[in-house]
Amino acid sequence: MKNTLRERLRIRRSSQSTAQILEKSRKIKRTVLKECRKARNVMVYASFDGEVFTQDIITELFAMGRNVLVPKVRHHSIIPVRIKSLSELRPGMYCIPEPKGSRPFPLSDIDLVIVPGIGFDAYGHRIGFGAGLYDRFLPKVRCKKIGVAFEFQILKKIPAASHDIPVDMVVTEKRVLRFDRKVYK
Repeated sequence: MKNTLRERLRIRRSSQSTAQILEKSRKIKRTVLKECRKARNVMVYASFDGEVFTQDIITELFAMGRNVLVPKVRHHSIIPVRIKSLSELRPGMYCIPEPKGSRPFPLSDIDLVIVPGIGFDAYGHRIGFGAGLYDRFLPKVRCKKIGVAFEFQILKKIPAASHDIPVDMVVTEKRVLRFDRKVYK
């Protein structure tokens, strides 16, 4: 069932024009940056393949004086690596932009993670690309987790396993879904 949903949402995402992606991403960025005001160390994925465009979020975080961490895949695991410029990103596993450096940032110091997804539901559960990278990473960090998605990526319910870690909020171009979760650090 997840594979069917994944494929359907990928097709829908790829049908958007670059202009549509950028316009919707600008609206999402405004809300996400408000959530980043109190965070010092923010982990954010570098977008590709029609995802919510996060490179503008990264640039704004630099301007706000935040430490920006971008995921790097090593041995089928995510490690957060601090970058100081978008020029430090190179195509990595699955052609996803990732840092050329490899010095891991301490997980305990991360204040907020911006999480990608193919789809999210009204409970904060997500469907990823299917490799399980975020499923293994998210339980390791005790901080706020924000999913970003286009409105059409929000589903009523996603089949979730007991090991799936839901996000604390999902931001789309039209709304913010907040979920009452746990207290962090």
